[in-house]
Amino acid sequence: MQMAKELYLYSPIYDFVAESLIAQMEDNSDSDITIRINSPGGSVLSGYGIIAKMRERKDVKTSIKVDGAAMSMACYALAYATGEVECLDVSKFMLHPADMYVSDEATQSFLDGMNKDLRAVLEAKIDSDKLKKFTGYSIADMFENKDCPDLFFNAKQAKALGLVTKINKLNTDE
Repeated sequence: MQMAKELYLYSPIYDFVAESLIAQMEDNSDSDITIRINSPGGSVLSGYGIIAKMRERKDVKTSIKVDGAAMSMACYALAYATGEVECLDVSKFMLHPADMYVSDEATQSFLDGMNKDLRAVLEAKIDSDKLKKFTGYSIADMFENKDCPDLFFNAKQAKALGLVTKINKLNTDE
């Protein structure tokens, strides 16, 4: 049995990072892959490109392993995942609404639309009451309260929320 090809998202998510990862997924379009993530997040639009390519891969397996952190857009990628999502017991996660410099009504409308989409995927994937139990804030609080801080949680909490399907121990000697 051949192991899945491993691809890495070990940086902030910028356009050139997304373009490279998407090209690697395309180069392995007929093979199972594992995307290993350790990212502080980044551009929502670049992240959407990665997610779109992941979801196009219907005839092959696309798994995700969080090796350290999946924050911001990297964490949203887990909510869009269709396959197995694993993490280490020491992995960290963070969610917050998309944000950008807003100078006019059109830009605010664009940002509001992105946040509406991100909120919908979270509401479909995770239990808002559990998020509130773990962080003190619900999904509604996160998107409606301008003073809501970044919401951090650990591997066990990510699994309880439904973002992760399996937790792997970093130190198996324990």
